[in-house]
Parts: sequence; C-alpha cells; structure tokens
Amino acid sequence: MRSLITYLFTTTLLFTPVFADNKTYDKSKHHIFYPTPAKELRELTTDRPDKTEGPFTVDAGHYQIEFDMATYTYDRNKQDKTRTYAYTIFAPNFRVGLYDNLELNLIMTSFNSVKTKEIEAGHTSRNQGFDDILLRFKYNFWGNEGKDRTAFGVIPFVKLPTNHNHLGNKSYDGGVILPLDIKITDKLGLGVMTEVDYQKGESVKRHVFNFVNSASLSYDFTDKASGFVEIFTEKSRERGSKWDVTLDFGMTYGVTDNVQLDAGAYVGLSKQADNITPFMGMTCRF
Repeated sequence: MRSLITYLFTTTLLFTPVFADNKTYDKSKHHIFYPTPAKELRELTTDRPDKTEGPFTVDAGHYQIEFDMATYTYDRNKQDKTRTYAYTIFAPNFRVGLYDNLELNLIMTSFNSVKTKEIEAGHTSRNQGFDDILLRFKYNFWGNEGKDRTAFGVIPFVKLPTNHNHLGNKSYDGGVILPLDIKITDKLGLGVMTEVDYQKGESVKRHVFNFVNSASLSYDFTDKASGFVEIFTEKSRERGSKWDVTLDFGMTYGVTDNVQLDAGAYVGLSKQADNITPFMGMTCRF
C-alpha cells in the first residue's frame, strides 16, 4: 500500500509541470494597442475567395489585407440585348483586429471599369472610376480559435456612396451578415451565411430589403492547398426583381503562414447573374 501511494505521489509531481505548460493562453487581455504575440496567432483565415463571409476575426493588434489582383466579368443579357465587359484592379478589404473577438473592416474598390455594348444598335458606353466603400465590424461569439466544431459571428455594415461615373447609387445603405462555420472533418468544412440588406431600389426611390444566402464547401488537399465550391443566392423585395444565383469555385495556396494566393470563378446560373467572373487574389497578414 505504501509503495502504491509513493508511486502515485511521484507520478503527480512529474506530470504537474507538463499540464501547467499546456494551459490555454489568455488572449482576452490584448487589444489594438497591446497586440497578440506572434507565436500565439491563430491560423490564417480569410473572407475570400468565396462570397460566404467567415466568423473568424483577425488577432488583436494585427492587420490583414485581402484583395483582388484582377477580376474580369462578362455578361450577355438576351432580354436587353446588351453585352457587358468589366474589370477591377486591386479591390482591397482592410481588416484590423481591435480586440481578440472584434475587428474593423474597410472595403473599397480602387479602380473599376464597365463597358456596355448594345448589340443591335452598335452603341457602346463605358463607366470608369472608384466604387462605393463598405465600413464593417465583425464580432465572433464562439469558435474563434478554430478548435471547436462550429464558429459563429455577426457583421453589421454600412455602405458609403463614394462611387464615380454612375458605378453605383448615391444612397447610404446598410445591413447585417450572420456567418456560421461548421467543421465536418479535419479537412472538410462548410460555411453558411445569411445576409439582410436595406438598400435603395433600382426602379423606386425608397429603400427595400435584399436577402442573401450562401453555402460554401471547402476541402484541404494539403497543409497549403485547399479548394471550395459554393452556391450563392440573392433576391430583392423590390417588385419585379429576379433571383441572382451563381455557382462559385476556386483554389487557395498558402505561401507562408501570413501570405495566401487564390484564384477561381463565379458562374451565373440565373438570368439576373453575370455569366462568368474569373478572378485572382491575395491575402497578407501583418
């Protein structure tokens, strides 16, 4: 009996320091002016290249920029008998970690060009310039470290009408996004999103509600490479509006722990949606 007690006491002394060293690091004390240490940063997560937003925030005191290096859009409208060609250069999303579970986003388009050609009349018009600015906050309720099976957040936002040359409406719009992430396996994940917008209608002067729903299925092929396929739907409450539905797919590649490249395309499944939008993008964390 004495030998058993001695063995248990000795084992406890040996393993107690190990358990103490494995305690979870407390990130709640960090903020934008007291950054999270580099060794404690969570795995790089992005809100691109799919359209489904994620619930994960940037670590406190750190910065992340996600941007389209180049985007091209082609659309043929059989009803209006027009063809649209558009491209965007450097459309950044600046993300700033304010606290461990709260971040600030500033989304803008540096340069946008849209050319519309009337097929029968042969007339061509072009609109070029800056687009609108989105100001957003993202708050994570749970699962921010990516260790849980689910993660959930909320993203309220407001749109500032800064566009040039009729590239958007001249109205202050807003809305809220509810993103949910589900870890099916260690390699397979599902992201779903519900969004409600309150924006100025296209054919009416008053504001109307706009509803967005999407689901993105992602798979990690290796530690650096992953791919996704996504279904995206959008519908306005404005009278006469139609469904905007796209099938999206793409790949991401992690160059380093803080740099990621991506490429893919959005393919229109409904008449309202653009026919195809291929893109290339990049994410950098500081």
